Amino acid sequence: MTDEFSLPTELRLLILTPENILFEGFVEWAEVPLADGWIGIGPGHAPLVAALGQGDVRFAHRGERGEIPVAGGILRIDQEVCAVLSGGLAEEAEAQAEAQEALAERLEEALYEVFAPEEVEALEQT
Repeated sequence: MTDEFSLPTELRLLILTPENILFEGFVEWAEVPLADGWIGIGPGHAPLVAALGQGDVRFAHRGERGEIPVAGGILRIDQEVCAVLSGGLAEEAEAQAEAQEALAERLEEALYEVFAPEEVEALEQT
């Protein structure tokens, strides 16, 4: 009696945002940024749920490497699929951070227009 056990050779990868399906296909492997580091995922990976970090999901698809930026969300792996459920693209998160930084700079400039420099410095110390 011979029982053969074979591992799958491909992993079904889905990368989704609330607006779009960014990627759907079978891959040889994937690397996903988590909130606390990176994880490598291959066919037959154990089930897992984890918090996504910001970075590029990397994968090999038909011999070609691909990368898709993500910014937070959930990673869910089960026996059939690896699903990357992202709240948005990393570029969008970077653009939001840049917009917030620009707003902070404009607000600081506005403070100096209204108050004397020593008053602004006193406010910064509190």
